Amino acid sequence: MNKKLPRVMAVPIRKKISHNKEVFYSSSVFSQDTSFEDTTSVIPMDREVILSRINAIFHSTHHSFRIPVEIRTKDQTFHTKIIGKFNDRLLTMDDQEILIDDIISFREEK
Repeated sequence: MNKKLPRVMAVPIRKKISHNKEVFYSSSVFSQDTSFEDTTSVIPMDREVILSRINAIFHSTHHSFRIPVEIRTKDQTFHTKIIGKFNDRLLTMDDQEILIDDIISFREEK
């Protein structure tokens, strides 16, 4: 029991290591290249997908009040916060009611 353990040799690092930065920067470049705002033509989402995203917001474990979203309808684009859902409409912080049937695409902003 009185034996000494061998010493651990620490090899000095002589080169610059920046793997994490490369991965981080590449992911941010990827998100900028495929951003939602850069697309000129919007492919309409299925109604089921839109309803499932809306329901996911209201049935999540987090607080669903004042969630920032981007909603594209047939006529315009909204960058707003959702207050609630009433029957077939979404209520926003801007005192607007958006018909769920008019929504072409829906995404939660971060």
